[in-house]
Amino acid sequence: MALFIPNYNGTHRLVRAVKSCDDYNVTDDCIVIENDKIIIFPDQAEFFLDNITDFSTLDTGDIIEITKSGRCFRRFEIAENDATIYMGGQCNSNCVMCPSFDRERQEPPEDEWYIRKFIELLPPDLANYVVTGGEPTMQLNMFFEAMGILAERLPKAEALLLTNGRSMSSESLLDKLVQKCPPYLTVAIPIHGSISIIHDKITQAPGS
Repeated sequence: MALFIPNYNGTHRLVRAVKSCDDYNVTDDCIVIENDKIIIFPDQAEFFLDNITDFSTLDTGDIIEITKSGRCFRRFEIAENDATIYMGGQCNSNCVMCPSFDRERQEPPEDEWYIRKFIELLPPDLANYVVTGGEPTMQLNMFFEAMGILAERLPKAEALLLTNGRSMSSESLLDKLVQKCPPYLTVAIPIHGSISIIHDKITQAPGS
């Protein structure tokens, strides 16, 4: 879903959508949708729109990414009650079926603020979320920080970690994950064959 704010030219940000002025605190990062305009807080920047219809499809609690050029993307939909925490595309495998291009798979993510802000904006009663990548454990400091924040903010949510499992061979890393992980965490590790030669042929990573 892509929307557009004409003449925005502001900062790249994540905000929570709000349909009613009674539902928000002006200190929050939010985008308020009114009859003929939107207001972005905490800046209180107003943008009058000829056609507000597209923005009216947003619901209070949706998380919206606004780019510097004013393009808007819904990154979380409150009605689904299910979120995806994307830790970047970097990965230490090169699976034959992976849709990511080499540059995304090899380079670390630049915007760690994005992950923190996304988690901060999630509703406290969220039912389910997935932590994924790329390989989410590639940036260990950010990974453990995110898992710790998720465990604190969403202690009742069902959590799923999608990982190739290679990091789990480190006992110290596994011990730290147990200490940091959310209470209801399932770890999903794909096994592509009953013997290593088949699995490694698919991952294109010897020893994976």
